[in-house]
Amino acid sequence: CCDYELEARPVAASQAQPSRWIDACFIALGAASDITFNGVVLSVAYLREELGDNVLTLIGQAHFWGSGGMMLLMFALALRNPGGMVQSLPSQCQSLLVTMLYMLSLNSALLLTALCSWPLSAGLLRFTILLNGASTGSAQSLVGLFSGLMTKFGGQPTCAAAQMGGVGFGIALPTVLQLALLPFGISARRVAGLSYALAVAIILLGIAALAALRRTEAFRRCEHGGVDEMSGRPGVAAAVSKSFGFWILARLRHVGLQSLALGIGFASTVYSGLLTPHVPPRGSLPARELLPTLLMGTNNVCDFAGRWSSPRSTRGIWMRTTPMMVRA
Repeated sequence: CCDYELEARPVAASQAQPSRWIDACFIALGAASDITFNGVVLSVAYLREELGDNVLTLIGQAHFWGSGGMMLLMFALALRNPGGMVQSLPSQCQSLLVTMLYMLSLNSALLLTALCSWPLSAGLLRFTILLNGASTGSAQSLVGLFSGLMTKFGGQPTCAAAQMGGVGFGIALPTVLQLALLPFGISARRVAGLSYALAVAIILLGIAALAALRRTEAFRRCEHGGVDEMSGRPGVAAAVSKSFGFWILARLRHVGLQSLALGIGFASTVYSGLLTPHVPPRGSLPARELLPTLLMGTNNVCDFAGRWSSPRSTRGIWMRTTPMMVRA
């Protein structure tokens, strides 16, 4: 089955929602799925005060095992039953809501801990970040599924790019907050509280975006009748299930270089993040306790630039390699 057989007929103008509104929903969902981890990591100055220099290693290991394990599990389930992920779309929406509610509760708990000066437990933080990693992996996979469906079959060609851009905003927003407050000498505990409060607001926005997305005509059709109903073309779901492996290879050819650039950028983010608490400070500016925040913030600015440019870098090999060079 060739890739063109999976193409959907355009959605009728009377049925389609404004593309910008749906894109805005996916930007919010992308940011909500990613902001918790970045908000926690960027509050490194506060966490170091509470748990020592190795706190980033603790957070990174817990998040990696949770997020990576969940993404691999969902990918394996999709390979085993390609049509099942789509046919159970209402339950997938409920799963996404549960993951966002967990991230909301975690950020709320961290906010109260920072504001009330309660002590942090390394073991409890490791466990909650492990669960947050699983929630993040699940949320990003599900939002990616939804944006793929809307892009491929829902007549909204820019949803996948909007979701990737939203993930970039999930990195950029806590970074901008931390860097903007560095010159004012605000205590690390208060800045961390603001970072957690920002994450709470973005996740609430993501929950509202999910509710709005489920009210769109194309998404309702998919929930009730699957991909066939969403695309207006009977037999699409069967074609997807039959040629899922070919479809994955075709998509890899389209986004392989961008994905490689994002993977290198993510690896550099993790590596440089683990090193930041151990970089010896020189001079008086910035203060020793703020140096990791400054270094990680600078790295995340480049990370955001790479993610934001990646879905747009599809014209020529030079443009496709731009994110890799920017983020290096």
